[in-house]
Amino acid sequence: MSASSDGHYKVYEEHMKTLRAWFVAYGVGGPVLFITQKDFAASLVDSGLSKLVGVLFLIGVLLQALVALFNKWVNWGLYFYDDDEDNPGDSSEEEAAPRRLQKFCENYSSKVWVDIAADIATLILFSVATIIVLMEVSRGAGAG
Repeated sequence: MSASSDGHYKVYEEHMKTLRAWFVAYGVGGPVLFITQKDFAASLVDSGLSKLVGVLFLIGVLLQALVALFNKWVNWGLYFYDDDEDNPGDSSEEEAAPRRLQKFCENYSSKVWVDIAADIATLILFSVATIIVLMEVSRGAGAG
């Protein structure tokens, strides 16, 4: 990896961490805001959509947490097996499973589409939940 690509990766990593933090903060803070505002909460409960909104936010947060957890494990595997490259000739049966795990980690770590798909799915889930809340609150405000 060149110094330039290493610099690009650091920028990507910072953006990834920031976006994930914003998603989780919104996914937790959004429902708290909606629940603690009496008008929002009453409109949602009256509409029967409060559980749906809660589930959409919960799925979005869980999706981000699972992707982060899986990425953590994969990167631990890359770190752990990085020292094993000194002995590439050992092909015993005992070494087969760790080598498969190493290959899996190497292959998965190059799949940025997983993170992109999780981010897009989270954005859609949170957007739908927010739109439902805003529509119900504006409907409730128009009725009152």
